Amino acid sequence: TVTKMNADKLKKILADHKVWVESGEQRGKRADLLHADLRNADLRGADLDGANLSGANLRWADLSDANLSDANLSGADLSGAHLHGAHLTGADLIRADLSDANLSDANLDGANLSGANLRWADLSGATLDGANLSDANLRYANLSDANLLGANLSYADLNGANLTYANLSGADLIGAHLCGVGLIRANLTGAHFELEFKSVRHFSNTIFSETAIPWVILHPKWSEYADSVKFV
Repeated sequence: TVTKMNADKLKKILADHKVWVESGEQRGKRADLLHADLRNADLRGADLDGANLSGANLRWADLSDANLSDANLSGADLSGAHLHGAHLTGADLIRADLSDANLSDANLDGANLSGANLRWADLSGATLDGANLSDANLRYANLSDANLLGANLSYADLNGANLTYANLSGADLIGAHLCGVGLIRANLTGAHFELEFKSVRHFSNTIFSETAIPWVILHPKWSEYADSVKFV
């Protein structure tokens, strides 16, 4: 059941949570916004570090520059939400709906996005080092200039995604759907993939490890990109 949240109650919850965070969990109270209705809420710069927002409705909410590190956002509806520059390190976003969300320049290092819906999401310039994106829906997502160092993208749906200039060094792409993916000038050194690579759309000026040679040269357009590709 989604709980309607009025402005005064939310303000009190945020104030108590701030005390809880700043006192090292000794005073105040952790924000419990389980299944809360926060549609269109203005939470710009809010400190929700470690808060419980599981199942919350945050559709079209403005969380720009908010601190959501280690927050529980599992199953939350963040579709269309504004999360530009937000801090989501270590956040639990399992099966969260982030479709059409703006996560540009957000910090999602170590976040768990397993099974999350990120269709058409803007993740340009975001950092996702060590993030778990296994089984995530990233169709048509913008991941240009994103840092995905060591990220788990196994069995993720990346059909039509833009990974231009993305850093995928050490990323796990086994079983990922890569149809129509753009990897122009991306860094895939140490990345793990096999036959999945054959469905990639563009990979000019992309960097690979030498161990990837057997899979890269199997691409139907290998001869077209051979001169620009670099193996290290």
